[in-house]
Amino acid sequence: MPALQDTEGHWNEYQTVKTLFPSSDDVDIAVFETNELIQSPYLIGPARKGEGPTFGQEVWFLGYPFGIHTHTKNSEFPFIKRGTISAIDASNPDAAVLYIDGFNNPGFSGGPILYWDFKAQAYRLLGVVMGYKEDSAKIIVNGQHVNTQFLVNSGILVGYRIEHAIKAIEREAEKP
Repeated sequence: MPALQDTEGHWNEYQTVKTLFPSSDDVDIAVFETNELIQSPYLIGPARKGEGPTFGQEVWFLGYPFGIHTHTKNSEFPFIKRGTISAIDASNPDAAVLYIDGFNNPGFSGGPILYWDFKAQAYRLLGVVMGYKEDSAKIIVNGQHVNTQFLVNSGILVGYRIEHAIKAIEREAEKP
């Protein structure tokens, strides 16, 4: 049984009924169907087809970096960070990639990327966090450059559009 993080940030083992994948191997998303029900699921709809945030618009991404989250008397909430939608690579329509200027950390992968839909006056689910673009930094020891590369977080979050997960669900629903 896989361990999955629930909406309250707890890692639980769930019996999966099905695991669905987008049609493109270039999209790193998995959709798990379980028999488990959540008492109060999030009520945020996906971005409407052909719509989404404009370039430069603020977006938010949620996750549990280093196990950190908000604790209140009666509930727990994920860590929330924000960024700016900076670019979209749709050269492969079956694997559209989002680039967000926002400093991501381990623990956000697989988490939702949200934006405010001004037309509908509602939050919408734009995508899923994949990770961040790595960069290399030079190392200086005693004033001398060391001939090595040290990987660092570039501050560019990489994600996939939610439509890839939705299409995988719809494709499964069409099966007899």
